[in-house]
Amino acid sequence: TGMLSFGHAVYSGLGAFIAVHVLNMIGAGKVWLPVSMLPLVGGLAGAFFGVIFGYVTT
Repeated sequence: TGMLSFGHAVYSGLGAFIAVHVLNMIGAGKVWLPVSMLPLVGGLAGAFFGVIFGYVTT
């Protein structure tokens, strides 16, 4: 006890990182996606990386 773990924040950060890149692609006209779907994209990206990294590290 007494130890802090911020490992879960990596998955939230990766999801936000991917969502911002998708937003830039939407702005450039490379991807057609409603902006209201970006939280879903970020959540799915975070879950994807969580599954991949979780499988590798456990």
